[in-house]
Amino acid sequence: MDSAIDSLNNAYQEYIAGATFLESKENSCSLMTVASDADLENFKQRWELFRVVCDLAEEFVESVKQRIGSECLVDEATSSICSGTGGGSSQPHPTAPFDARFTEDAGQ
Repeated sequence: MDSAIDSLNNAYQEYIAGATFLESKENSCSLMTVASDADLENFKQRWELFRVVCDLAEEFVESVKQRIGSECLVDEATSSICSGTGGGSSQPHPTAPFDARFTEDAGQ
């Protein structure tokens, strides 16, 4: 997980560093040049890289959520077997589906 966070942070820092040319262009009021075209292309590449890293981080989070959900199901199933109740569990069932408990996913 630390590597996913580090990758996301590094890509973000690279993206922000790539934006510094925009501030210098704004402050100097200079015209577009070949160098600024190269800067824009570099900035676009950093943006694309940042998006890819964000997508990878989102996939990682989704896989962890699925793993946790699976573990909860296994725990629930094994606790009902261990308690001898067969069909029920000694723990109350949550009323909301697993994904609904995460507020950032509510709009999806």
